[in-house]
Amino acid sequence: MPVKVLIAAIVILLVSESVFAAVNVNNIAIEGLYSVSKEEALYLLEIERGKPLEPAALRRGIKRAYMKGIFKRIDVESDDEGNIKIKITEKYILRDLIVKGNKRLSGKFIKRQLGWGEGMPIEQDFLDSSVSFLKDVLREKGFPDARVSADIKKTRKPYKVDVVIDINEGGPLLISSFNIIGPSEARKTMRLETGDVFDQMV
Repeated sequence: MPVKVLIAAIVILLVSESVFAAVNVNNIAIEGLYSVSKEEALYLLEIERGKPLEPAALRRGIKRAYMKGIFKRIDVESDDEGNIKIKITEKYILRDLIVKGNKRLSGKFIKRQLGWGEGMPIEQDFLDSSVSFLKDVLREKGFPDARVSADIKKTRKPYKVDVVIDINEGGPLLISSFNIIGPSEARKTMRLETGDVFDQMV
């Protein structure tokens, strides 16, 4: 039985006009779908049992599905008898953010800087940029040698993950001396003392 395959990528959406024409959809099987119902997925993809699988509609549906922000890859396969197989890979979804290793800065502060929320999509490039961002924050807080890593921990629920932020602040940059030009009251107002961590975010 010949099988016609469409690999739908977010950038490459190449569908031959003759691939799916003249064959009505008979049976539909979906693999890897968890975050939305089968009905919603088929609605997004514009696939309906008993109707032809139109290339233009499928291209439009794939684009619309990706706009939800939860799908990483969508593959659609069809044979000459109208049997459709849809393979879906979803993005990881954040369940919990765990901060460990921090001693001088609170986990609450770290989480506030990231601004993450439960249910947001998580991808590796996003984690990499977040690690770089946290290193910059720690540098401004007076910890220029801080080390930061982010690891994804899978949970029992498909695509639901915890992200563990591991922080080693390293030695702080301390103020050895400083001079204040102005009224003597300015020193008290600044609340700055020799030996304090050089916190540029204060």
